[in-house]
Amino acid sequence: MPVAPAVLEENLARYLKPDGTLARAFVSFRDIASRCDTRLFETSFPLIGQRLESGSKVASMEVGELVLQFFRLPPLPGVPQSQLPQSLDDCHRGLRHVHWHKMTYFEGTLTQSGGDCSVRDVNVTLSPARTNCDTQTWRRRQFRVIGANLVAFNDVTKRATVTIDMRKAIAVEDIPDPRDRILSPSSAQTSTSSFEEYESLYCVERSFRLRFERGLEILFFTDTDEEKERW
Repeated sequence: MPVAPAVLEENLARYLKPDGTLARAFVSFRDIASRCDTRLFETSFPLIGQRLESGSKVASMEVGELVLQFFRLPPLPGVPQSQLPQSLDDCHRGLRHVHWHKMTYFEGTLTQSGGDCSVRDVNVTLSPARTNCDTQTWRRRQFRVIGANLVAFNDVTKRATVTIDMRKAIAVEDIPDPRDRILSPSSAQTSTSSFEEYESLYCVERSFRLRFERGLEILFFTDTDEEKERW
């Protein structure tokens, strides 16, 4: 009687090579370099392996796919190797930080006095605010809170003109509204002292200020009470 051919069971052993290799994926970094430059890129590659057939024959085939994540960090002159991301998790964390610093969290119109200066990167050189309300120069601007910065934009060109590094501020203070000085006789005596510190600013309604070290400050006021509350 003829001998029936051996039937190979479908299992992992049929796909393993003698050296224990299951399959290979061929990756050309040149083809994906532009997609992972300073950003995370995820893609899949076919896993090419072999399957043992009857009669000791071997058939090449795709046995699965390999999903990989790529992130390329360009050379950063002056940055020690120890401070570069050491893992993909570090890259994820860095991307989240970059996203936070580029996000616009609030925007609107403010009128500003003091601190009108040129900046480099996120640093700002402040000048002391003038104390005489009659001689202050106020400038109306469009502002955005971008990350940790308060950025002023030109109304015409829509380009950033001044950047105030909020990390350098030590306080945000409300300035008593001059409309609140209309007090009843019983409360006037106890409330007058709270206005004395801001006496030179009485003429400005809906105002507040950013305080910095060395007594530097920038003053702002808004068009409405609602806007001031939001800022």
